[in-house]
Amino acid sequence: MNGYRRLPVEGLCNARELGGFPTGDGRMTNYGRFIRSEVPRAVTRRGLDFLRDYGVSVSIDLRGQEEIKRIPNLLADEPWAEFINIPVYNKQVAGAVANSSPDSIVKWPDLYISMIDSQTEWIRDVLETLAEKSSSGAVMFNCTTGKDRTGMITALILALAGVSYYDIVADYCVSQVYLRPVYAEIFGTWDRSPVQDAHGLDDPFFKTVPENMASLLIHIDNEYGGVPKYLERCGISSSAISRLRAALLD
Repeated sequence: MNGYRRLPVEGLCNARELGGFPTGDGRMTNYGRFIRSEVPRAVTRRGLDFLRDYGVSVSIDLRGQEEIKRIPNLLADEPWAEFINIPVYNKQVAGAVANSSPDSIVKWPDLYISMIDSQTEWIRDVLETLAEKSSSGAVMFNCTTGKDRTGMITALILALAGVSYYDIVADYCVSQVYLRPVYAEIFGTWDRSPVQDAHGLDDPFFKTVPENMASLLIHIDNEYGGVPKYLERCGISSSAISRLRAALLD
């Protein structure tokens, strides 16, 4: 199946395939298995029909309950999509999309590394669920903007499949381009400081620069011996790891 890299879904800016990436052994990741996205909060009826026809059958929301209450996921009401919530909450991330600006400059590499080190049960639950549901059709997963929590999960899945770190980092970076309209809306709600006003959409909060994701991957290599060994440390079963690889590569 040949699919889209960025899905043309009305009402979504950052819905993207995990298919089409080359791997180190000369294969390519499968289309129609995993899709990353921002929260589907403004998807039109036509956009929802596209997702259904594309094969999406499961929607996994990575946000906390208060985030979901504030910004509902429209796929939760669709009869053709099984809705699953596997929450993880970070005050600095969630607060900045809840009409309040970050208290200080967000240091994304430090935040990502902290979450990878401290949220191993969440990582385990998400990847175990992705593995379990991978045979049901396309699994779509999201946080709020689809770049941070979603970006970390995406990086782990692609690395497990053997996608190069260069391609994983490049995939992370493109969110900064696609999310520009979403960022403009978020920025407009902030009670901004003079420094944030001066930065505008160049505020570090909105950046997905290569160093953010590269620092995380280097940390996983140095501290855990690579992504597969890190996932083992998280308690993910060998059968789940095999199913994830199979979903992307078989």
